[in-house]
Amino acid sequence: MIAGQSGVGKTTAIKAFCDELTCAQGAHVLRLTITSGMGSPWWVAQELLKPWNMDLRREGGGMDGAFAKLISMMPGNDVQMILVDEAQYLNHRAKRTHVRGAAFEWLRGLSEAAGVALVFSGDLALTAGIDLFPQLRSRMVRPVIIERSTPGDVAALASSYGITDAVTIKGLTGIARKAGTLRNVGNVLRMARLFAGDEPVASAHVAAAALDLKFIWKGGAA
Repeated sequence: MIAGQSGVGKTTAIKAFCDELTCAQGAHVLRLTITSGMGSPWWVAQELLKPWNMDLRREGGGMDGAFAKLISMMPGNDVQMILVDEAQYLNHRAKRTHVRGAAFEWLRGLSEAAGVALVFSGDLALTAGIDLFPQLRSRMVRPVIIERSTPGDVAALASSYGITDAVTIKGLTGIARKAGTLRNVGNVLRMARLFAGDEPVASAHVAAAALDLKFIWKGGAA
């Protein structure tokens, strides 16, 4: 489980990890992103079948058939991981049965039957959803909970744009405290790069970008 405040960089880190895993080991990751209202087991199964151009309605067999098909196909196609982003939306209440979070358990059963790793990533509400299922929570290995970005995160991101001076990083750290956290900082730095043109990104460009994006920027403090 990776649970963190929106904007701390979870999706960016996950994408980089999946790309590295695929390049280094040739492994495949079944990655899906859940959206609000689409966290039922049926919808999850439908999305997992897409890489094989299969449709749950067309194939028949219902959920049991989808479960069996996925178990048979994943090992043969070197799938080593199921990764669910925005997984807080799996805490979905079924309209007919009023059961909440059934997809969490369906995915756990699928991963164990197929022998593949399972990763849930989402905002801080994810922990409450998973805590409803003790048998799932007890299987979590080293869950990661990121309540907020740190000044070190901000400094590392700024450094990738060539910004290292303490005053500017202090201002960016203030921006990171707002809703959106590191995503705000990334937006400011990308805008600063546009303002810089062919020149190296400087503190003045960062300050101008922060003001352009409606962040308060006074003397290096946001």
